[in-house]
Amino acid sequence: MKPLPLTPETSAIFDRIRTHDWVLNVYGQSHSRAMRLVKARVERRIKRSGLPVHEFNAYRRYVHELVKAFRTETGELLVKAIELTLRKWTNFGLVSALLQELLGDCFLRFEQQGYAMPEAKPLAHKGRPARKPDRVSHLSYEEALRKNRISLGRANTVAEQSARQKAGAARASAIADELRPVLAARGIPADKFVAYFAFAQKLGRLSRTYADKSLQMAAADLIDFYEAKSLDSDTLRAIASLKTYLLARRAANALDAVDDWICLLALNRLTGHSPGFFSVYTLPPNQAVSVRSQQKINARRNQTPPPRDVVKLILKKTRILLRDCDAATRQVLAGVAPRAVLLTQPAARTPQIPAQSVSLVVTSPPFLNIVDYATDNWLRCWFLGLDARSVKLTVPKKLDAWQAAMTDVFHELHRILKPGGHVAFEVGEVHAGKTKLEEAVLPCGVAAGLEPVLVLINDQQFTKTAKCWGVDNMAKGTNTNRIVLFQRH
Repeated sequence: MKPLPLTPETSAIFDRIRTHDWVLNVYGQSHSRAMRLVKARVERRIKRSGLPVHEFNAYRRYVHELVKAFRTETGELLVKAIELTLRKWTNFGLVSALLQELLGDCFLRFEQQGYAMPEAKPLAHKGRPARKPDRVSHLSYEEALRKNRISLGRANTVAEQSARQKAGAARASAIADELRPVLAARGIPADKFVAYFAFAQKLGRLSRTYADKSLQMAAADLIDFYEAKSLDSDTLRAIASLKTYLLARRAANALDAVDDWICLLALNRLTGHSPGFFSVYTLPPNQAVSVRSQQKINARRNQTPPPRDVVKLILKKTRILLRDCDAATRQVLAGVAPRAVLLTQPAARTPQIPAQSVSLVVTSPPFLNIVDYATDNWLRCWFLGLDARSVKLTVPKKLDAWQAAMTDVFHELHRILKPGGHVAFEVGEVHAGKTKLEEAVLPCGVAAGLEPVLVLINDQQFTKTAKCWGVDNMAKGTNTNRIVLFQRH
């Protein structure tokens, strides 16, 4: 095994631990108390490091392991535990220099708390016998629980907490074993393993916590969509857990890139027609049916919500979405990401976009009031903690009002388009084909100074969403896609 390169400061710390006759006072303290001593110092160090936000949690977990070593080991065994922790996280791709700086921060803070004299009690708990200076104890996790060195957490008994710890270690090992070949097959470098591992572990934790309050609020409405047989492992509990966690992070302004990715995929997987979705057979989340309608679907199909593994489904979708994201693609995305702008506001008012800065606009407006966007997205709004009625939408009922709204949008598109730029405006026929929106939108673009170039019509031999809506093919709904192409001169 290659020797671990140590900085002079780390070597000095190891020498001091080996040669000192006393025991740090942090030895034997509870984990929460020991972490409070170093948390502020290491957080400042991590945030000043210039690392991506999604890697912060990996360094925090490293610090937790360091603190555990200081609490449970002394002398040479402490040095070996620290070396093992350093080697482990360095192999995971973390920056060795920063890991050793964090070690220095922890040791300095713990040393400031002083040392216990050999004849003094090294443990903080009253009533414990004094530990002999030459005796070093190495407790198992279960023994530490029985001796009150570690709190029980959410468990009721030592055996239950020990079983939780073993199950957590097994889950982490299984996640790591599954991730390594996947990342290798995608050509993702080893130094990115920590970020993906953190993502997978976060998903595993979220499926087991945070759910109680959200579950109570949702159970009555959602048991027709999601399996809810067991309060410990059901699908509905996992979804409610994700929701409550994400809302808490948003309220604290602490959402990171991993949180955003999990939220994106969860919204995409909320409901659907295959086992790849969280729900029983139903419509997709952008067309979510009402509870009463879902009850009718369940009765007609004689179905009940099956159990779904929320974590595995999100991980599976992640692998599918990233399977073509090779090193070259990631480099391109990293280069353009700083220029990306996400706006949630009326398309007719986008002052954040500079004039004459866009080459191509691709958009599709509401088809009059044919679609009830607020009602159709009620499930997404529940997951995001939004009141659909509070979101102002442009859904004109009359054709002339729709044309006025579209003309307003085209004026804004004319402003942001470069000379020679194009607008691809996708519409369709409504009112059983009596109203053709491509004909109605042509004068809107012309009024804004844009020149029509062509109208492309895709006419298929089936009605979109006919089967899932339960209507006869080619009888109702939209049968064509119509794209009107405009250009600015």
